[in-house]
Amino acid sequence: MVRSDNIQSENLPRYIIVEGPIGSGKTTLAKRLAATLSYQLLLEEWQKNPFLHDFYRKNARAALATELFFLFQRARQAEEFQNARQNHLFTDAWVADFMWQKSEIFTEINLNLDENEIYRRINELVQYTIPPADLVIYVHASVDILLQRIYNRAEEQTKHIKRAYLEKITAAYSRFFRSYDESPVLIINTSNVNFAVDNETYGQLITQLSNMRHPRHHFDPSML
Repeated sequence: MVRSDNIQSENLPRYIIVEGPIGSGKTTLAKRLAATLSYQLLLEEWQKNPFLHDFYRKNARAALATELFFLFQRARQAEEFQNARQNHLFTDAWVADFMWQKSEIFTEINLNLDENEIYRRINELVQYTIPPADLVIYVHASVDILLQRIYNRAEEQTKHIKRAYLEKITAAYSRFFRSYDESPVLIINTSNVNFAVDNETYGQLITQLSNMRHPRHHFDPSML
C-alpha cells in the first residue's frame, strides 16, 4: 500500500494528465493517483455523450455529432476547471484522465474531409486556453488486451467497439505522442499491469513521478 505521507510531494508534478486509448487503464490510474496524492480529480464525461452508442455500432453518420458533443463538453469543462483552479489557490493540484487536445486524435480517423472542415470551423469559435500539464502519462496496451478489458466491462455504450477501430485508435495515439512536446511525457505499457491492485508496481510509478529528469521517459512494469 502506498501511503501519501511517505511521498516527497515537493518533487511531484502538480497538474498530471493520464491519457490513452479506451481500455488502457487511464481512468483507474488517474483515480488512484488523485487518492494517493490528495489531488483534485477531473474526469472525462464520455458516458453523457448521447451519440456515442450509435457511433460505436458503426453508424458513420453519428461521427460528427459525437465529436461536436465532446468539443462543447470539453469547452464547458475547461471553464469549470479554470474556475476551480482559481478557487483552490492553496490546493491547486490536479489529475485528469483526458487531454484537452484529444479531439485531434479522434477527428483524424472518425471524420471525412467535409466533416473535418465543419468541425474545424466550429472549433475556431469554441476556443479556450488551458495551461499545459506538468506531466502527461501516456498509457497504452496491445489491441488484444484493450478488447479483452472492454468486453469484460460490458458497458452498453462501448461493447460494440471492433478490433479494426481499436487498431486505428492505437495507431493515432502513437502518431500523436511521437510529436507531442507541450509537456513532459511518461509512457507506460499497461498490457501486463493493473494499477488498481498491483501495489508494488504502483509504488515504483510514484517514485518515478518524483524523479522525472527528462522530457520523455518510458516506465516498463515488465522490467521491474
